[in-house]
Amino acid sequence: MGQGAAGLEIGDFSNTFPQVCAPGVNVRSARAGRGTSVKSGTSMACPHVAGVVALWWEAVQVQGLPLRARTVVAKVLGSATTAQLSANVNVVDRGVGLVAAPS
Repeated sequence: MGQGAAGLEIGDFSNTFPQVCAPGVNVRSARAGRGTSVKSGTSMACPHVAGVVALWWEAVQVQGLPLRARTVVAKVLGSATTAQLSANVNVVDRGVGLVAAPS
């Protein structure tokens, strides 16, 4: 996912029919050995999703809800947003939307 003139766009390397989407274009990341580099790909988007899932796992626990994977998945899917996505992004490329952390 990268920034376009009308909002976030889905990268051409992305999978079709994802459940959610996450930033994966021009992501600054640690480089082996030392420093950082900018990369794009699903390998850059996965850590964003993993981080959001971890935050939801903690939120579910604090809220006293059943601490099960399906509870967390429901929260992740239910909180995803399309507000920042470009209007021309197809649903088959974005799933329910951009992952969002609990507030």
